[in-house]
Amino acid sequence: MNWTQPQLARESGLSDVTIRTFEKGGGMRDSNRTLLRLVFERAGLEFLDENGKGAGVRFRDNGSARNAGAGA
Repeated sequence: MNWTQPQLARESGLSDVTIRTFEKGGGMRDSNRTLLRLVFERAGLEFLDENGKGAGVRFRDNGSARNAGAGA
């Protein structure tokens, strides 16, 4: 998606510090994790269940999420 930390913070309403800390392996409240998932889903990502093959994330369709938030 090519978002910077400040862009992700802006899209989610979380602070830059919260995003940076999480990316460095720090903890995050479950409510904030849920919020991030919703932001990414709204931007066109799809979260895949484990279903025996391992969890993952992919773009919902060809290119819709790659430019989501661009210019924001």
